[in-house]
Amino acid sequence: MTYALEEEHVLLRAVLSVVPAATVRLALGTAEGWQTFAGASAAVDQLRLEASQCTPLVVLTEGRSDVAILEPSFALLYPHLKDLVRFMDFAYRPVGGAGPLASTLRTFAAAGIANRVVGLFDNDTAGCDALRALRPDTLPGNLRALRYPDLELARRYPTIGPPTCDAPEGRQEHADINGAACSIELYLGRDLLVREDGSLPPVQWRSFVPGVNRYQGEITNKAALQQDFQTKVRTATASPSAMATQDWSGLQAICATVLTAFH
Repeated sequence: MTYALEEEHVLLRAVLSVVPAATVRLALGTAEGWQTFAGASAAVDQLRLEASQCTPLVVLTEGRSDVAILEPSFALLYPHLKDLVRFMDFAYRPVGGAGPLASTLRTFAAAGIANRVVGLFDNDTAGCDALRALRPDTLPGNLRALRYPDLELARRYPTIGPPTCDAPEGRQEHADINGAACSIELYLGRDLLVREDGSLPPVQWRSFVPGVNRYQGEITNKAALQQDFQTKVRTATASPSAMATQDWSGLQAICATVLTAFH
């Protein structure tokens, strides 16, 4: 076989991938050309990177509820791109949470997965702690570990602290919960979050995480918000014009984070 290629080490690696048991010889025109073989083994990463451009972007999340919200949101907000993004089926990763997501990304890195993969962590204390331990800058070029973007809504949000002598049921205070309590439910839109009396469902502070030196918080009515979101999706699917009256800004921000992960 005869090929014309400027980077001979890439060609050599490609041929060996197809016929690993064969003896392959490359005749180079000049003595200087032999220096290109110093990078022959490194060509594997280049081949994987180029191949990944032709495969769907795979998105991993912390749990099933994230996929149940993000997948239909992406289809509604970016219908022309929905075939280019795949959300991981939790039938193949039944354990949820920030720690298992970090472990999955490490496994993908060790296995040399060719696809471009984005691991999306919640914008909360557990997510920040998992990202700290994962060290995203050490992952291969086709893997990204990111968290949900900060929300303006969350910069001053009602929270319920632990009980004290003066407040046995906990005291309600406002706090910036970005990086401490922003799970996917905080991104469903003001039209779902704001209650009839104009208030927001508070975040309950729970366990303290020493790794990042702050408490983990959780919104108080997750299940109800998730059910309301499914109604919101059905309304938007039946009548796309209804989306103009709905708030999708939080979910748009997450989708933009995915779409720009490799830019």
